[in-house]
Amino acid sequence: MDEANIVIQIFVALGTISVAVLAIWGDWIRHKLAGPRLRLALLDAVGTATHRRDKKKGRYYKLRVWNDRKWSPAKNARVVLKSIFKPAADGTLTPQPLSGPLQLTWQWIVPQFPTLGAGEEICTYANLVQGEQFVLSPYITPNNFVGFLQADKRMVIEVAVVSDTAESVPLFLDLSWNGKWSEDTTEMLTNVVIKETGRIESS
Repeated sequence: MDEANIVIQIFVALGTISVAVLAIWGDWIRHKLAGPRLRLALLDAVGTATHRRDKKKGRYYKLRVWNDRKWSPAKNARVVLKSIFKPAADGTLTPQPLSGPLQLTWQWIVPQFPTLGAGEEICTYANLVQGEQFVLSPYITPNNFVGFLQADKRMVIEVAVVSDTAESVPLFLDLSWNGKWSEDTTEMLTNVVIKETGRIESS
């Protein structure tokens, strides 16, 4: 067999293997190379001061949500609460009951499942209204929901942005509240402490 035939057979074999790989893992490869790349981060730790329709004053805590690959739109995007952890008696963070991922609210009246492309959206993930508890903000609140803080309590939450074809790296937020309310922004930064933290390993 001459060298030319050997080279041809090698290329034929490589082509056959490539076709097989694409047939089996084509969607995964396309997603990794060209699919949406979703991101989320704290907008800030102080929240937005406003009031409800009943005139009660409050602060609303928000996340920035965007798609790094603007040319690859992420359809039916939503920010979901995946886990809640609260301290046990010895201070160890333990997972709390959650019926499943709960979608958190978007800031404005937008479609509940928008497409993330060139712009970014804002998710309101929690709020604190004067005279009430600090509470997370899902669209639906199950009967056994524990996503709230009373005075001098703490929780860690895991959130992520997902779409039909992509999911972000999860974001873990450590939330604590001393039970106090103030209209002063600087004071509220010490009353409600919010910071990003590392992954919590369930025991």
